Amino acid sequence: TSRLLHRIQSETNPNGAAASITGFGSGTVEPVWHRLESITIPVLLLAGENDIKYRNIAEEASSLFSEAEYRIIPSSGHRIHSDNPDGYIQAITSWILKTV
Repeated sequence: TSRLLHRIQSETNPNGAAASITGFGSGTVEPVWHRLESITIPVLLLAGENDIKYRNIAEEASSLFSEAEYRIIPSSGHRIHSDNPDGYIQAITSWILKTV
């Protein structure tokens, strides 16, 4: 997976990436923290062990949902699905089996 990720990153158009960040970056969207408590379905929040910023955000957000579970995926950073695919799949699968 690391070779594929490297290939994808090397082929990424810098202008497209910049446009994506400009249009969808966290500083450009309306904050919705105040609306999280109205979500009443089960929610799974995942964060990478080495992604301190998003671990803190996910932990804080988990307290705002009425039914949320927060898990840290070991040996991963911001891209948990590629840093630790097995841990990512295991976390989602076990949560679905427990929740559904």
